[in-house]
Amino acid sequence: MESLTDEEREKVLMMQSVSNSHDTAHCISLLRSCDWRVDDALATHFAIDAAAGGNTTAGSESATTTTASVSPRTMSAIQAASAGSPPVSTPPRHTGSDPLAASTIRSSAAASPSVATPLSSSPSTSSVSSTPASASKGWFGRGLVSSSLGVVKRMFGAGGSAAPATAAASSSSSSRPQTAQESFIASLRAQYPNLPECNTGSYTDAVRAAKTNRRLLFLYLHCASHDDTDTFVRETLCHESMRNFLREHFEVWIGSIKHTEVYRLSIMLGVASFPFIALLAPQGSASLYSSSAAPASSASVAVVFRHTGLISSEALLSQLLLRKETYEQIEGNLEAQRVAEQAEVEQARTLREQQDQEYMESLLMDQGMKEAQEREAREMEELARQTREAEAKAAEDRRRHEEEEARRKEEAELERQAKAATLPPEPTAGGPAAVNISIRLPTGKKVQRRFRDTDHLSTVHSFVQSQEDMASLGEQYNILSNFPRTIHSDPNVEIGSLKLGKQILFLVESTVEEEDDEDEEGMDQ
Repeated sequence: MESLTDEEREKVLMMQSVSNSHDTAHCISLLRSCDWRVDDALATHFAIDAAAGGNTTAGSESATTTTASVSPRTMSAIQAASAGSPPVSTPPRHTGSDPLAASTIRSSAAASPSVATPLSSSPSTSSVSSTPASASKGWFGRGLVSSSLGVVKRMFGAGGSAAPATAAASSSSSSRPQTAQESFIASLRAQYPNLPECNTGSYTDAVRAAKTNRRLLFLYLHCASHDDTDTFVRETLCHESMRNFLREHFEVWIGSIKHTEVYRLSIMLGVASFPFIALLAPQGSASLYSSSAAPASSASVAVVFRHTGLISSEALLSQLLLRKETYEQIEGNLEAQRVAEQAEVEQARTLREQQDQEYMESLLMDQGMKEAQEREAREMEELARQTREAEAKAAEDRRRHEEEEARRKEEAELERQAKAATLPPEPTAGGPAAVNISIRLPTGKKVQRRFRDTDHLSTVHSFVQSQEDMASLGEQYNILSNFPRTIHSDPNVEIGSLKLGKQILFLVESTVEEEDDEDEEGMDQ
């Protein structure tokens, strides 16, 4: 065991688990003689056991007949297991009507998803001939044992002698033989008449059909020996609403876990228990599947949804509907993107054709047309130069205006600060000479300050002009009071002489609009 690789050790453990053999050296010898194919090694193991049983019960003559009826490939493996030499690679011959076992033997040459994952060991404590309760341990062991026993049954009759196969082979040669998948679906439909319509081809065929029909692939892996399988199929999968929904919206494929291709697929999907269902979205282009012989590894898919165990038809329908709507939305977006890309390609092609046509026309132009083009080019260059000069002049004007505006604002700010510096200090609140003046500016802002009643109105003007909101008006404003409305235009008058009391409200009104109106009237006259 120390000289074996990890994958080879796992295959040895798998064979010991299924065959209930504790002879490690014997299992290694069989696996090596079968080129490390577990299914062929198991078939050889059970063939040896059956042959040994026949020799014991039927004597040497029966043993001779039995040995002669074993297939060349199996006989070569038996001899190699005894002599320690590799077997002769003779193609297997399958007879009888056991499609599931035949599929197991043909699996080494059949197309299946390429998965770089070693077979995991499935420990079992029961022998092949154990009771049904003990035989229920390990779904892979049961599937592989049943397939191997099918091979033995085809090689040996019920009494241990060879069972010739002539009539069945000759009768089926006139028509196409039924594949293992078709036989499985037929037997499953016989057991469950209300089984949903499904693709009877291989897994790769189902992926290709889903891609062609732009549908999601509904995948169900069937394990007949699992306790929940019958309940799931009868109550969920065969429910009328489920059948109708699957038929209208999905490509359906059902695979038996006894088939090697399906077993490898279950490893790729990480299946741990049953019943197992999944929604797969085909990836890539349908042109990849140019022939039915395309390997299944090319059928790349994305797992959209997966579920293990029992689930009601209502819950499953809800999940499928949700995934279908999401998938259709994504597909719609991708389709719109493809249409847009195709439109861009068409537009680029049209543009290239137009450019080629213009180029050909330019070659046919005479010298006069060339001179006209050159003249037009010079005119366009002159127009472009004039445009550039106009833009440069406009940019220079804007720069000057901005500089002038910045200078004006700076001067207004300096003047405002100077006005604020000339203001006398405020008198004490509540003093006999103190007058509280509230001023509402044209912007709606209200400012307040205390003045002496002996201060002139020019001091109020200085306070107004020191406000930032008045920077744009300068001295183009009037100070007035209401009730009655009076404009106070004399800056030298004392505040106390206005006889407006100790609490005064002044309004500041802009005169810019009035001056503009007067200018317009003067121009009209």
